[in-house]
Amino acid sequence: MLLTNPAYRLADADVEMFRTADELKKIECHDTDLTEAGFKAIAALPQAARFERLQLPAAKAAAGVDALAKCRDLEWLDLRGTPLKGQMSFIAKLTRLRTFAAEECGLTDDDLVHFRNARLVQFHISNNPKVTAAGLEHLAASADDLTTLNLTGTGVTGAAAARVATFRPLTNLRLPRAAGRTPMSPRSPPSPS
Repeated sequence: MLLTNPAYRLADADVEMFRTADELKKIECHDTDLTEAGFKAIAALPQAARFERLQLPAAKAAAGVDALAKCRDLEWLDLRGTPLKGQMSFIAKLTRLRTFAAEECGLTDDDLVHFRNARLVQFHISNNPKVTAAGLEHLAASADDLTTLNLTGTGVTGAAAARVATFRPLTNLRLPRAAGRTPMSPRSPPSPS
């Protein structure tokens, strides 16, 4: 596994250094400067099909992110802060994916259609305000394994939030802040009055 210093930003040119790390299965970066070339370089690595975990947040562009479909053993993918709107079709090819983090990625309801057959256990899509009740209906079909869902900062309100709360086996749900109320989840008990 490669863990980087929090001050280090993985750039496109840095990907080549992984080529000889035959046993590498995880790359965890706190920040990246990846572009289309960087995503394609990761997918072209000889060990790409064996990657289990990629934490590549804040990439400069999502073009090329579809190349990650070659990482067929991927179970955990973190692309927080990467502009992913309209770039999610590759998700359907990641059949082993269980955790996906896409906070602040500009996702919309249309992007969530690609998760219809996903078997996610954890889905973090906070701060994507164009995700609404319509997008959540795409998730309902594949919610059988979902235990964690973070919807803070989305456009999910009222009845849609209540519908999500019925997903089984959901145990950790973070909902958008309602006017005058604070978000609640099993890990965040309500504040005493």
